[in-house]
Amino acid sequence: MAPSGRQIIDSLLTEQPQLLTPAHARTEGVHPSTVSRLARAGVLEAVVPSVYGPAGVPRTWERLLRATLLRAGPPARASHRAVARLLRVPTFEGAPLEITIPSKRHFTQPGVIVHQSRDLSYVPPIHIDGIPC
Repeated sequence: MAPSGRQIIDSLLTEQPQLLTPAHARTEGVHPSTVSRLARAGVLEAVVPSVYGPAGVPRTWERLLRATLLRAGPPARASHRAVARLLRVPTFEGAPLEITIPSKRHFTQPGVIVHQSRDLSYVPPIHIDGIPC
């Protein structure tokens, strides 16, 4: 018997970073309405627009950064002050969410500083705590 949409979503959420988009669910064969139905039922919650995670998980800065990068899509990366915060540089404990995306791509999200780079695809990311930087 094939797994249900809920079983597939539960399986996806066991993977790090425990976040998913309706498009991600769709690539796994789950109808996008399943994600919104589980959100209405309180099983999932929107961490940032169009990115969902298990309900009740604390909204840490790192979780918001991961969700923002997932929403922005590859090859988006944490940048500038956000990287300093990930590296635990003492003067950057309160750094904002800050990402870099490819030039000519449009992305906005309240509370997020967005930079654009023409060279992003030429520089391999480093990962800090699994977050591309």
